[in-house]
Amino acid sequence: MTVNELYLAWEDPIDRKWLPVGRLTIDENKIYRFVYTKGAESSRNFVPLARMSQLDKVYTSEALFPLFSNRLLSNSRPEYKNYMEWLDIKGNEYDPLTVLAITEGIRGTDTFEVFQCPKPNDEGKYEVKFFSHGLRYLPSHVIERVNNLQTGDRLFILPDIQNDYDPMALALRTDDPVDMVGYCPRYLSPDFYELLEKTSTIDIGVSVERANVEAPLRLRLLCKIVAPWPDGFQPCSEDKFKPLVENDYGSKSLTKVETPVASLGISHSSPPGDLSSISGSDVSNNNSKKSSGMVDYLPTGRVLRSSEKTMKNSRYGRRQEHKVARQLRGHGAKVSMSPGSRGAADLKARFHSGKSWNVQVKSSRSGTPASPSARDLGRLKISASRSSATPVVAKVTPKGTSYRSARSGRQVKP
Repeated sequence: MTVNELYLAWEDPIDRKWLPVGRLTIDENKIYRFVYTKGAESSRNFVPLARMSQLDKVYTSEALFPLFSNRLLSNSRPEYKNYMEWLDIKGNEYDPLTVLAITEGIRGTDTFEVFQCPKPNDEGKYEVKFFSHGLRYLPSHVIERVNNLQTGDRLFILPDIQNDYDPMALALRTDDPVDMVGYCPRYLSPDFYELLEKTSTIDIGVSVERANVEAPLRLRLLCKIVAPWPDGFQPCSEDKFKPLVENDYGSKSLTKVETPVASLGISHSSPPGDLSSISGSDVSNNNSKKSSGMVDYLPTGRVLRSSEKTMKNSRYGRRQEHKVARQLRGHGAKVSMSPGSRGAADLKARFHSGKSWNVQVKSSRSGTPASPSARDLGRLKISASRSSATPVVAKVTPKGTSYRSARSGRQVKP
């Protein structure tokens, strides 16, 4: 099924929430259009992209916008053939939006992702391919199980209602023996919950499409879900998905500044996402060019001013880590701190009783501090397991500090 529409998602750096901030479409004349959605207005922290700085405009181009094309792998790269196989895409079926829909356009250099809003397939059913998330946090024996899965093997979706980061999280598991083999993408979870509510679970089929043994973990397990399309089911119908402008009146053409797109790939050389493990290339290498694709679409100068706020927040956060360290030492613990807050745990505490904590500190000058991201929680849990410690999230507010286990969510005391 041809993909002709994608949403651009952005992670708010303050509260870590993901919002749909833009919609990309391609019409029958191969003209690309990008518009901002109401999700872009719902966060005061969102900064429009440079050269697409007006939220109430329709931007058009005959070539794929660099913001998206820089998330594709060039067909000139030696791993390109394997890459297409991992995505289960044959050469004559190549379509850049299809590739972006499957890979989510994830890069390690920004906080944007892309996703497709599901539509009924030719048989009127719900059908989506997706890669399992979170494999990097799973033990080696589970990865070995993933590597041995076969096309067509059945998988099961399992609500993870105690997930501190995302109460809508849905895990994927195998059967006989049971192993958790990752998570469904966050943007598909609401759909899956609604399918579970409105459809018999017998009619919902989740299966292995491919197990890519040689691929990076992010592209290791390709899955597929097929289910009946319930009456009244309308994905992406929330207000935040609605475009801020509905027509082409007053549209602004960006065709002249676009980087040309090759017929079977794009002209840039930097691999997306976790493929950086295959090559050290990165889009930042092009920063010295006056017009270098994605550089033209990085956020505007407002980011330079906001960086001062970011630095202040960083210094404030570090002070709160020292504060927690002093509190734990006051309870008799020996505390070591991660240099520059770069470790999985900000603090490691060992008490006289023999118990140990690996602590991540979250703080806020007012209100409730944001919870750690799923990635940070995973890293914290893994680091704690390796040292036989309890993974703990310490939340600091002007009223005091609370400690909770990252595994159970229960409050713990020093």
